[in-house]
Amino acid sequence: MLHKSIFFSLLCAAALMISACGGGGSSSSDGSGSTSKGSGTTHSTGTFKVFVPDGWLAIPFQFNGEHNPNAVGIYKGAKSEYDMLSCPGIQIYIPATKGRVPTDKSDYDDVTELEPWVLDNYTWKGFTGTYRTSSLGILMNDGDDGYQVSVYMKVATSNKTISVNDADVKAIVASIKPE
Repeated sequence: MLHKSIFFSLLCAAALMISACGGGGSSSSDGSGSTSKGSGTTHSTGTFKVFVPDGWLAIPFQFNGEHNPNAVGIYKGAKSEYDMLSCPGIQIYIPATKGRVPTDKSDYDDVTELEPWVLDNYTWKGFTGTYRTSSLGILMNDGDDGYQVSVYMKVATSNKTISVNDADVKAIVASIKPE
């Protein structure tokens, strides 16, 4: 079991080495899947925009030393890019992006299908499960843009948690729009 934790830590450290820093945000949901944004900021990747609630930090991705406009991580409680290793968060990708987690359910343990979400701009389908040492929710939209959202609900290095059903998570997902 320890070797999986070490592998995940090394994987996260590698992701950290290709990441740069970004901006930070709360929201509410009426329980029906619709969301309303609370206070926060809008983060632009250059390809898409996304809401970042107060108390969350957006960390732009870099690959090969260059900004990657097709991916961003948003972490709850993070103060700097170093906190992405210890904070639950969301990573948003346009699926052609390298470095994203797999979407094949057979790569996960304890898989549970999610009811589809209709959130403002897309219908999202997905599942939750355990991948290596992390509890994740994987969401894919039905749009031509092909976004993947990986919700790191619990990371191995922390007791902090989030859920795919949290109002902030739904507000972030609902806000994803192409530029």
